[in-house]
Amino acid sequence: MNASPPNPLADPLTRPGVALDEQPEPAIRLTTRILLTLLLSVLVVAAGAPGLDFMWIRGDEFLFIVNNPEVTGIGNEATLGTRIATIFTHPHQDLYQPLPIATFAIEAAIWGPEWMSTVVRTTDLLLHTINALLVWNLLAALMRYWLGRATLSIALITWCLAALWALHPALVFTYAADMGRTHVLSAFFVLLSLRIHFAVLTPLSAERRNGWFALSLLLLILAQLCKVIPAWFLVIFAFEACIVGVPGAVRSLRVYLVTAVCAAFGVLAYLTSREYGILDDAEIAVFGDPLSRSLVAAWYYFRDIVSPGWVSAWQLPDIQTGWAYSRTWIGAALVGGSVILVVLGAARRHREFVLGPFWFWATLAPVLGLVAAREVAAIDRALYLPLVGFAIALAGVLCRWAVTASERNRVSAVLAGALVAGGAMFYWDRTLVQVARDDIGRAARVVALNPYDPRALEYRWIAEEGRATLLERTAREQLVFIQAQRDEGAPPEVLEELIEELEQIGEKANEYLRRYYETLEEAVDAAENGADYFTSDADRAAFHRRLSWQYYGQQAYERSLEQALRAADFAPDAADTWTRIARARHALRQIEPAIDAYRKALDLTPKDGPLRPVRLSDLANLLVDLGQPADAAPLFREALSFDGLPSGVKISATLGLAICEIRAGDGSRGRELAESVLKVNPQMTAALHVLAESHLRSHRWNEAGITFGKLLKVNPIDYVALRGLRNVYVQNGDWATPCNAWALALGFEPQWREARSFAVFDSACADLENGREALDRLLKLDENNPLACLGKMIYAIRDDNLTEALDWLDRAMQGRPVAGENPPARAEAELRQLLRFEKVPPTAALVRVKLLGTLAQTYNDPQLLAEARTLFESEDLQALLAGRPELRAPLEAALEPLASQPAEPQATQPAQKRSPAMPA
Repeated sequence: MNASPPNPLADPLTRPGVALDEQPEPAIRLTTRILLTLLLSVLVVAAGAPGLDFMWIRGDEFLFIVNNPEVTGIGNEATLGTRIATIFTHPHQDLYQPLPIATFAIEAAIWGPEWMSTVVRTTDLLLHTINALLVWNLLAALMRYWLGRATLSIALITWCLAALWALHPALVFTYAADMGRTHVLSAFFVLLSLRIHFAVLTPLSAERRNGWFALSLLLLILAQLCKVIPAWFLVIFAFEACIVGVPGAVRSLRVYLVTAVCAAFGVLAYLTSREYGILDDAEIAVFGDPLSRSLVAAWYYFRDIVSPGWVSAWQLPDIQTGWAYSRTWIGAALVGGSVILVVLGAARRHREFVLGPFWFWATLAPVLGLVAAREVAAIDRALYLPLVGFAIALAGVLCRWAVTASERNRVSAVLAGALVAGGAMFYWDRTLVQVARDDIGRAARVVALNPYDPRALEYRWIAEEGRATLLERTAREQLVFIQAQRDEGAPPEVLEELIEELEQIGEKANEYLRRYYETLEEAVDAAENGADYFTSDADRAAFHRRLSWQYYGQQAYERSLEQALRAADFAPDAADTWTRIARARHALRQIEPAIDAYRKALDLTPKDGPLRPVRLSDLANLLVDLGQPADAAPLFREALSFDGLPSGVKISATLGLAICEIRAGDGSRGRELAESVLKVNPQMTAALHVLAESHLRSHRWNEAGITFGKLLKVNPIDYVALRGLRNVYVQNGDWATPCNAWALALGFEPQWREARSFAVFDSACADLENGREALDRLLKLDENNPLACLGKMIYAIRDDNLTEALDWLDRAMQGRPVAGENPPARAEAELRQLLRFEKVPPTAALVRVKLLGTLAQTYNDPQLLAEARTLFESEDLQALLAGRPELRAPLEAALEPLASQPAEPQATQPAQKRSPAMPA
């Protein structure tokens, strides 16, 4: 029988003077292949298994998964199929990556939100394992093809390299957490695409070849829908050149089709990033020019490949980047060395030296630093696909070295080296994986690698605040569960255990919050002492603005204003700076300066700019807070007139306009606006608050109670909802039921002053047992607490001691205000209701006269004064006063003529969600 003709594409490659073994080893057995497949899978899964049940990572996971109704379905009534279709119709933030997000939606539908974090991490780890097997298959196929043999040595060496690739610590922060799905799923499709493309280049019939290439192209498109790989066409060109030669690659229609796909996705990615301002924002915070920082990034990546001790979730921009920096030239030398390697590889027909470097740099270059992506010049997760090119080059060296006739025993040396390196990586990965899946651990690593850098401290404060917030949410859920167990009659020992768990969660939350405040203070000092870490005054101003925002979120408004003003020192003409100043002054009730700052921010914002609606809404919200909804409504309408508003801005302006309509316009129109938002997101608390206010003002008490109840199910310490629900019950003369809601809130935050104050006040109004003792206990801790004093006033009225009642009223006026409360207004409203339901004797009307007079004097309101005088002069009240001459003088003093100029209303702090107290 004649021998089969040789494959013209698979001629053996040789080094000068080195002959390949004429009697190669037998091919790898199927059982051996299966065992190696299982072993590689077990190694990768075991290395990546720690921390699969860790909490979500703050950042992309919250942005794209947890808070994405298209994924979770929460607040989105659309079916799963409709939501998946919607995911493909628009970019998510600055990226169009619909396929990974669609897989998250499918997982959420199957497993539910309580298992999502574990499921997502497990899926990513399994995808990484499959990718390791694909890398092994690709390396083995290339080596068999280029060396012209299929031996056990090649299989073992390529297996080792695939295992080292999968276990390399630089890849941990890709597959372990934080939206690694985009990278691992993209790599899965592109590796599968290339493997099929390789089959196309081997002898096949024309019909089969076209079909396989069509499948390969489809898989490439799927890869681009996960994460854009704009320069993949260079890999394909080099790949075909190494198989069919350069002329064949130049003439190949396949290369041009792949180029068209890559170009289309690359242009779309660029346009999307530019539209969202990512490129402009990133340029503010990076050093050097695009080329120099790309070369420094090349050094970073090389360092982390050969010395993984520097691997981190986030590489901060190097402040020394520039052409006088030694690492710039080291990076240039690495690039130059790669070029030389390609030239020598082509000259000596060592095609792994052509494909490997081409693969590495083509997949890495778009994220090196040319576009300053994500405000950094290097992110280790970007090595996921490029490292395969590194493995290809290394596979060629080791396989060629190991299979020569005189050096067959070198395979053992390769395996021994791989065993040592792999063992070290496996041990390292087990620790690093836990860091990657833990917010605090990731941040601590960044700070440890950059101990004096204020930007690293920013990463840590984000992690600490996020952990505290997550624990607070867990505590609220635990609190609701405890209440449900109590209602169902759970045994006391079970309740005690649950309460103990709640206390532990609260202690952890407070500990992380304390550390968060300490980190903020460290960052303030670091920013003052580390000016070199900022590229410009604009960059430094942005950092101070971010500090201002953090303090603002924790109600530390003085500190927020300090940092905003510090930002103004560096960027006095930045609209964002004046927005921060305005919001801090607004919270501090510095009204005129706040209005001026808002107007300054508005003046500095282009009239057709994307932030114009935001600035309009900011100023309008201040006017609403000042009780000027009629003036605010036109600003909200102007904001809503802009086309293409981001959903968050549109919702905020819509709800703002709804408030204006409810308070100073068409109440039914305001309710319709709030309901329009709730149709899209039925659980949105801001819209529920607006709807509840509409119900209250329209005296639809039952609907208001239901709406406030929904809010308190989500957040039992929602202060506005607690007060609203209280108002609903008070309309029916029920002060006892609200005490239960206040008690539930106090179970979560025992030191919450507002809740404690209302709890004792309502117990006094309801005349509950031990109400007097509760008032006395609070007054010992909080002297002249306004609501506690008003509670004592009510008891004095019931005791028919009106002089003492007036004294307690005077004390209430002297105490530190309870947030959102005006003592005489609160007392007058409660006395009116108490009298209506006969919860106090008729003599309470005498005290009410003084309250009406006090309010009239405070607000310079003639109508209130007329009401007070009419009440005072009524026959019933004069009869009550006849036997109490000591009250006539103080009551008449409260009814003196009004001043000619209106008095400023008493400033009160806006009601906000309570956070654990900031340490002094």
